[in-house]
Amino acid sequence: MKYIKKHAVFIFFLIEALVIGFFQTLGNTDKLWNYVFAENIASGLLPYRDFNLLQTPFSCLVNALFLTIFGHHVVVIEILGSVLFTLICMRLYGLCRELGATRVASMIIPQVFLYLFCYNVFFEYSCLILFLQLCLLSADLIALRGQKKLWDRPLYQIALGVAAGLAILSKQTYGVFVAGVSWLGCLYTSVCLKKTKKETGVLLSARTAGILIPCLCFLFYLLITGTFADFWDMAVAGISTFTSKYSYQKLAQEGWGEMAACVGAPILIFVSLSSGGRRRKELYGQTLLVILLYGAGGLINLYPLANS
Repeated sequence: MKYIKKHAVFIFFLIEALVIGFFQTLGNTDKLWNYVFAENIASGLLPYRDFNLLQTPFSCLVNALFLTIFGHHVVVIEILGSVLFTLICMRLYGLCRELGATRVASMIIPQVFLYLFCYNVFFEYSCLILFLQLCLLSADLIALRGQKKLWDRPLYQIALGVAAGLAILSKQTYGVFVAGVSWLGCLYTSVCLKKTKKETGVLLSARTAGILIPCLCFLFYLLITGTFADFWDMAVAGISTFTSKYSYQKLAQEGWGEMAACVGAPILIFVSLSSGGRRRKELYGQTLLVILLYGAGGLINLYPLANS
């Protein structure tokens, strides 16, 4: 029965995401940019050398693979995006259930996510990184809350590290922060579980190795194709040439909803941090601090362009 209910929730979110994805307009130029990047790769062009690309290319490679299989159509990345949004909703739902919410209450946050980002239902790097971030958070939280048998295995830590490494390969700036908080999350969870220094060292080394695996593979690809210099100029040195800015204050002035979010979020973070700090020796406090740690990894998205 539990298995059936979980699949029913998945199908519900998938249908919702598909409807939103199919009936959205093409007003979001990010969708067209991401499609063109993927279409270029599917057509045999090399990123950085043959066309401009400011971020690391993993999400574009995934889109390119499916465009090659199913044809060069925008609807392909919309369907992929619908699946990605469904997986994000399921992770949010699962986290809420893990933290003790009822099935009905656990539907609230995924619904809010779908409605807030209904314009963004296609496969792109920021939501892909969010999904990886939620998977990493879930793994550490589940271990912290008693189910640590799998988490204790170095191979599992390597797999989690690979997820963090793929975040870096999806966008270098946001991804590096996610990988960094993942490493800190592993360390903090180990301390909370009272692991020995040797055990903690093994777990951290395994997660670090996992992070390095996709990064080294990408480095070898750049060297083999002779595109390392082009990548460095665009995705590393080129970051400093990006001068567009949009301040947090301007975001707060966009409307009452944005004002409430911009004022409420810092207050919520401060209250949660204070509460977690006071009760850091209890499971409640440790859970809050792990959630806040991973949440901090996403705050890089507020700079230099603060947006929803």
